[in-house]
Amino acid sequence: MNNFFSNFRENAKTILNEAHFKRIPIDDDVDKMTTELWDELTPELMDWGLLLTLVRRYRFSPPSVFEIEISFCIRVDYADTPDYDAVKTADIKKLLLEQERMPWTYDATTKASILISQMTACNGVPLVTPPTFIRKR
Repeated sequence: MNNFFSNFRENAKTILNEAHFKRIPIDDDVDKMTTELWDELTPELMDWGLLLTLVRRYRFSPPSVFEIEISFCIRVDYADTPDYDAVKTADIKKLLLEQERMPWTYDATTKASILISQMTACNGVPLVTPPTFIRKR
């Protein structure tokens, strides 16, 4: 299974799918807030290769200030001679998440970071999030 990633091209095409910013009023009785930031990845096999959907979420707990959800589609085409049987039987999400540097996601996570910075800058202070995949705790 070490060979799994060789079934696909190294280059991927990243496209913005959705971006939502929701402002939430802060209750007067809230004295402590924490933030939550995480990414989710959903792989889907297509006739032409692999479609990854990466969703980045940022929110406060308890719900206040704002929440953001951004999703990108990442198209990864098959290599010239893929092993279709190996691809069809693989646990793709598990294989991707096991990688220290997840293939094909860097462009989407970087763009998500930039987009969050731009969206929050409209409210006065840009929030900069890491340009890498963030696993939910």
